[in-house]
Parts: sequence; C-alpha cells; structure tokens
Amino acid sequence: METAKRVIRVQQRQDRFNEHISTGAKSSIDRKVSGKDTAGSWSMFEAHWSLKGGPPLHVHQVEDEWF
Repeated sequence: METAKRVIRVQQRQDRFNEHISTGAKSSIDRKVSGKDTAGSWSMFEAHWSLKGGPPLHVHQVEDEWF
C-alpha cells in the first residue's frame, strides 16, 4: 500500500465526507478515516451515544472492532 501523501483533519463531531450516520435517539457515527483513504485496509469512526452504555449487543461478521 502506498503511504499517505497529505494529512486530512476531521474535527470532533464532524464526518470525513459530511455524511453523519444517524443511529436514532440523538445518536450518530462520524467517519474519520474511510476505506477509500486506505485502499480498503481499515477505517475509523467516532460514535456519539445519547444513551448510557452505547450500542446494543451486535456481531460483525467480517470486521474487527476495537475500543
């Protein structure tokens, strides 16, 4: 994979492509680094949860999820 040519800053509560993902109940996910930026090797999101505890229990079939 080719190394990055430039730095792109994405401020807190902003989405890389201005496409905030709404999860309902005043919760959202903002993309910080897209697979488009990394040739599909990884991505990064910032999650904002209005309810204590975060998202409901779920399983990713293909992706890894780290906190």
